[in-house]
Amino acid sequence: MADTSDLRGRLKEFGRIVGKETSEAVRQFARKACIELATETQPFGNKKEDAAKGETAVARDIYKVYYPATGAKFLKQVTGAMKGYYSAKGKPEYADKFKDRILRYQMAGDMGALAKIAGDIGFTDAQFDGFNPSRHRSSRDNKGRVARGTKAQIIFGGEKELEKYIETTQRKVGLTKAGWAVCAEKIPLNQAQAATRGIPQWVTRNKGRATGYIKDDSANPTNPKVTMTNSTPWCSMVLTPQQAQGALDLTRRNFVKYMNTTIKKTLREQAKLAA
Repeated sequence: MADTSDLRGRLKEFGRIVGKETSEAVRQFARKACIELATETQPFGNKKEDAAKGETAVARDIYKVYYPATGAKFLKQVTGAMKGYYSAKGKPEYADKFKDRILRYQMAGDMGALAKIAGDIGFTDAQFDGFNPSRHRSSRDNKGRVARGTKAQIIFGGEKELEKYIETTQRKVGLTKAGWAVCAEKIPLNQAQAATRGIPQWVTRNKGRATGYIKDDSANPTNPKVTMTNSTPWCSMVLTPQQAQGALDLTRRNFVKYMNTTIKKTLREQAKLAA
């Protein structure tokens, strides 16, 4: 909530000197609060590198649930299992030959051969000839992250679908932040400027999937305020009350500076005209 209880005196003075309605100033304060709240909501920040960190985390989480048979993890798993087997048989040199065979199968994309080897070793938790994302969705916790201890599943033949799923999911990075962009757009402002100015494109691209609403009491003569609610799922899990309050406090300090600077500038201009 963009509460102005400790700013009312300054807001009245600002409105009187600058000639701006108090309600408009309160709504402007609320819009700026949305920008800071979006910044504080995970993934923290508003730069491209912050988006990249979030996208990397998404890919890392998905690879906790699946790994392709043509990848390095599968190679490590099966060769590790067979290395112990050949060592026990007194034929450790066979492990390198086995690894070379797996590499050839991977390079050729021979899913049948890879699947047979995995099955013979005992790796039976797998998907064949496609990709189903339901396992990832059911593995996430209340923060949307993959739970610890999740057993990864081998993908045979669905690598491209897995890559596409990762890319599609990565585009949702910033979704919860976007709820504040939705709130900002619902705050009525007289000035001609983009309501979401200050919120990056990698966040605003998710506005269509995010949800948020406001309660505009900026015209209340005794307690002008605007209440913003980000109702996008998981918001309360990725923005703590302390972080939210920190964002509001920062906005309040910056807005007070803005009012003080504008008042001084207006008084100087009035003094020049009076002279």
